[in-house]
Amino acid sequence: TQRAPVDTSAYDSRINSLLDQLSEQQQQKTPTATDQSQALRDMYASNMASQQAQLDSDYAAQQEALAKESDALRQTYYDKTRQTQGASEKAAQNWQETAAAYGLNSGTQGQAALARSNQLQSDLNTLATAEAQNRAEIERQRTLLGQQYQKAIEQAKADNDLNLAKALYQEAVRVDD
Repeated sequence: TQRAPVDTSAYDSRINSLLDQLSEQQQQKTPTATDQSQALRDMYASNMASQQAQLDSDYAAQQEALAKESDALRQTYYDKTRQTQGASEKAAQNWQETAAAYGLNSGTQGQAALARSNQLQSDLNTLATAEAQNRAEIERQRTLLGQQYQKAIEQAKADNDLNLAKALYQEAVRVDD
């Protein structure tokens, strides 16, 4: 038995029409997303500059506070030294008046002067030691502040770089899509 010829012209015509449409679509440019990676870089650079400026400002303010504390310390110990010397001179004058009133001899006065001198030197040494300890503490704070400042800058840069990398990756994925 023979088969009757099948008319495939309608089918062929439909296939050719679809192929033509596909060819036209391939030739058309699909709209592309605008790459915003430079804008992201600029935004993150601006953010980092802002953070750096804030850290610099905070650091300068803290340094200024330490400088004021150091100046106040200098004045405080200057005043205490003057008071101690004044008290010693007043004690010497009182002793001389007392010694004269009781008619004490020069040997007793010499021993008293030596004792006062020793006490004055002891008091001045105590003040100098306290001042040196307070100055050392200020310098320790200054050193610690500098270390914290450097660490804060490094941390801000690392965080900024990480966030920028994430944003650039997301932008690349968006543009690819």
